[in-house]
Amino acid sequence: MLDCDFEDCQKPAVRNYGECALCDRHLCSKHLETEFHKCLKWEICHREADQREVNALLKRVDVNALISHASRLRNGLSCFIDLLPYDKSTRNSVMGGMNYHIKIQFEDGISWLARIRRSNATSPPPDLRDSIIRSEIATLRLKTGLPVPKVYGFDFARKGNPVGVGYMLIEKLPRKALHWSLASAEQRKKVMDQLADIFINLEQFPFELMGSLDQVETLQLGPFARESLTDYSNTGMRPIGPLSSLEDYLRASIQLVIDLIMRDECYTQQPIDACLIHKFLLDSVPKILSYYHLDDGHFYLKHADDKGEIMFSWMTTTISLES
Repeated sequence: MLDCDFEDCQKPAVRNYGECALCDRHLCSKHLETEFHKCLKWEICHREADQREVNALLKRVDVNALISHASRLRNGLSCFIDLLPYDKSTRNSVMGGMNYHIKIQFEDGISWLARIRRSNATSPPPDLRDSIIRSEIATLRLKTGLPVPKVYGFDFARKGNPVGVGYMLIEKLPRKALHWSLASAEQRKKVMDQLADIFINLEQFPFELMGSLDQVETLQLGPFARESLTDYSNTGMRPIGPLSSLEDYLRASIQLVIDLIMRDECYTQQPIDACLIHKFLLDSVPKILSYYHLDDGHFYLKHADDKGEIMFSWMTTTISLES
């Protein structure tokens, strides 16, 4: 997907493990070795890396342009932004794994959030990042009746963007963070009941294909907007999908991993074992599907990371369509 940032190296960077947010570099299998890569463990200095990243991001934001856009969307109503420096004590309230949020306060008491994609060595290439953002916007604008933030405006990280960064202007909903370990049995039951209601609601919106919503205005289904399901070649980005069956999805996703192994972009420590395992998985697809009896031929809206064990969230990662 990306080349190694080490000087004069032409090898591809290893996906995930080769992305160091501390030195903000993409590294190949060779330059990940301790002989070349001298960064300390993430646990030791991730706060310093976060601070550098946020400070660099905020320097790129033209606050006046952001205020102007928000004000125009509300017919010139005055608003302001209190752009605070990085503060580790409030980090989790403004920043997640993928996005940074800036509060926009209007004079009538209404609050919005400017949702800005984080930018570091773990970030996908710009064209894939824009594809993910476009999918998020299209998903939030899907009329499901669920209580999700309204998207009022957006722009991508393009040349000529006056704000300087890609962003969404979204409704700031009243919320309280869920601490599952501290919740009572009654509170947990309430959350799970609400989660069940959400999935029952989403069952009313079946799709004939598997992929990601990718057209902001038309709600058209397109390829998957996910880094793990996207390949790159000399001709540019090549995402998987849209697909019409679970078999096509399994074959395409497994084959992509095999291709990445062959190009030294993943499983670089044990490439032979990994390649053999994935070839076995590819050969096993028909047998796996023979045990799959719950397929009604449709696909439903799910969180991109949902494997059946996570809470539903509209605002943390890309939303994709999976069976």
